[in-house]
Amino acid sequence: MRETSINTYYQIIEEGLVGERQVLVLKYLMEHPNQTDVEMARGMGYADPNNVRPRRKELFDLGIIEDTGKRKCLITGRLAHQWGVVDDPDKESVRNKKLGKEVVKKTPWRF
Repeated sequence: MRETSINTYYQIIEEGLVGERQVLVLKYLMEHPNQTDVEMARGMGYADPNNVRPRRKELFDLGIIEDTGKRKCLITGRLAHQWGVVDDPDKESVRNKKLGKEVVKKTPWRF
């Protein structure tokens, strides 16, 4: 991950655009990319992936993490999605999504 991306993520965290539990999931994925939900949960000390899944979905919806493909989970042996941190996050887009603002391109009016 590039230094500029890491700096942007720390700015997103410092500005409070993600919650405390989201920060834990984000930092874990920054250090351990391409993890399944079960692998993330176990790596973070949880037995149940439902302890991380809601926060992972919120981060995905904000455009902070992405689905990096499917593979066999190292713990369950089942095919599962793996997740990674977006390489170049758009902080303004994250802010707008967090605030519930839809970004609409402005079109000049013509009469």
